[in-house]
Amino acid sequence: MRAGDGRQREIAEGVSELGTAGTERSERLRRLDERKEGLAAEVDRLQTDAERTAREARREQPGAAGRVGQAAEGIQQARLRDRILYSKDVMRGTSPDYARRFEEQITENLGEAAERLREAAGALSESAEGRRDRALERARELVRGLDTYEWEIGETRSPWSPLAVTYLVGVPKR
Repeated sequence: MRAGDGRQREIAEGVSELGTAGTERSERLRRLDERKEGLAAEVDRLQTDAERTAREARREQPGAAGRVGQAAEGIQQARLRDRILYSKDVMRGTSPDYARRFEEQITENLGEAAERLREAAGALSESAEGRRDRALERARELVRGLDTYEWEIGETRSPWSPLAVTYLVGVPKR
């Protein structure tokens, strides 16, 4: 999403640099239209990919899948694709200030979506295999810690009880 966020900033700069009339303005508008179409398609694809990823991860990583689903829902609720396409008409309007503010709003919305997706990706990146590997490493550390002790196993019987007690005592090695 970072590429889309940067592309939107470039588009916003292009909109604020539009001239007032002439063939140069028409050519700039045409190029901006193409870039906006591409960005809208990328946002649409990103939302679709996030929704698919959330569905696929739901069984093995429900928490992470929920975060990815929320990110996809945020893109949909912000209507980013529609806003980007609508902004093509806004930049042709008579108010350059309104067009600039509208582009700033799109840039902000894309930034928020990118942040939600980054957070969701971080949650997804810890797979079941990764969790297993971490647990195995903790077990290894525990064993290494146990090796630093001299262990004594014994058995004792209390004079007033018929039960025997087995004990394990660890004394740090020197």
